[in-house]
Amino acid sequence: MKRFLPIVFAGLAWIPSPLLACQNVSISTHPFIPPWSWLQGDRLDGVGIEITRDVLDRLKIPYQVTYLGSWKRVLKLAETGHLDIVPNVFKTPERQEWLIYQNSPFKADDAVVFSRRDTPFPITSLKDLAGLRGGTTVGDSWGAEFDRFLNKQGAERAPTAQSLMKMLAHHRIDYAVYAVTSGRAVAKSIGLSEQIQHHPAPRASEGMYIGFSKKSSCAGIAPAFEQALEAYLREARQAGQMDRLIERKIEAWAQSVQETN
Repeated sequence: MKRFLPIVFAGLAWIPSPLLACQNVSISTHPFIPPWSWLQGDRLDGVGIEITRDVLDRLKIPYQVTYLGSWKRVLKLAETGHLDIVPNVFKTPERQEWLIYQNSPFKADDAVVFSRRDTPFPITSLKDLAGLRGGTTVGDSWGAEFDRFLNKQGAERAPTAQSLMKMLAHHRIDYAVYAVTSGRAVAKSIGLSEQIQHHPAPRASEGMYIGFSKKSSCAGIAPAFEQALEAYLREARQAGQMDRLIERKIEAWAQSVQETN
């Protein structure tokens, strides 16, 4: 597997005590938000997983990536300190109570509205969706404004993004709120790209972060991780490797879907 260009960090000969204290980092994430993460057999793969692994490798910190079940369960384990790192997590006020975030996300994946291409009216704001049947996925958050609107409208909650897009295509709901990159990838994988579209607005700017549990015994490595991550991303973007990584993971996930079917 091709990796990003190596990054040399000055001063690695001196290893801070938090790095020495953290002997084995536990990592888990959402089992289905391709290309950011998905379950490949019994193994988690995806953009966020690879970035997290590469940064920890550069810090010479051992880790274990494990599938731990649903997204809600993963978040609860991180909240209680039974999981150290959660890649691919949006920043919300509630989660900031128990997760350490970096200053900047490693990538944006904005929340948008998806509809059928035959929708007979324009969608440019949340007001256009009032009174319609909406949907999103269980356990996901899309920013305060979207979340309030979906809760107020009694939006249906699908167990997976695949089922959400199928509900939309089969007229069980009129619109869906989901992340634009993941949503397009999912629609394409199940043959619905020609039936489903997304709209430029309304839109919520959402960043993908790599969260550290505040109750984790490895929380002390978060500052060193952030510094290493910033250098890693800077070099990757300058070399154009971030976009290539995303495309590579989209292709890997699409291939896994074809093999399963």
